[in-house]
Amino acid sequence: MNTVEQLVAENLSWLRDMALRYCRNGYDAEDLAGETAEKLLRHRGKYDARKSFRAWALTIMRNTFITWFNRRRCVPFTGLNDSSHVASPYAADQQMAISAILSAIRQCARRSVAVECVILYAKGYNYGEISAMLGIPLGTVMSRISNGRKMLRDALGLR
Repeated sequence: MNTVEQLVAENLSWLRDMALRYCRNGYDAEDLAGETAEKLLRHRGKYDARKSFRAWALTIMRNTFITWFNRRRCVPFTGLNDSSHVASPYAADQQMAISAILSAIRQCARRSVAVECVILYAKGYNYGEISAMLGIPLGTVMSRISNGRKMLRDALGLR
């Protein structure tokens, strides 16, 4: 019986080919194939040898690609210190609104660590990734995001 490590090694070129179908860009395809291989190895204990390895690998690749796509599709949140100029007839009003929002976020960030989790979530990271980045339990991340959102709603007068 083949181990997951052997199956990944044997199917690496297939993984690259499948990744290229998703990405249509060689560099992104290499990244997707590599991340998929890493996830296959990290979650080797979840592989059921009675089922198709390629189907399992393709499911992981598809989910990874969807996560990437959703992150790129989100409105990019660059950080608290970026208030780049907006080009439109309403640029002054939009710039004032952006400045007010960033000011409220900065004030809340000084008062609570919960805002850091909200910012990471706004950047497109999921709860598990935030938990790993900050080294805190998943439940704490969920609680901080909930509390941080409430704090920001109150600071922005969105109740």
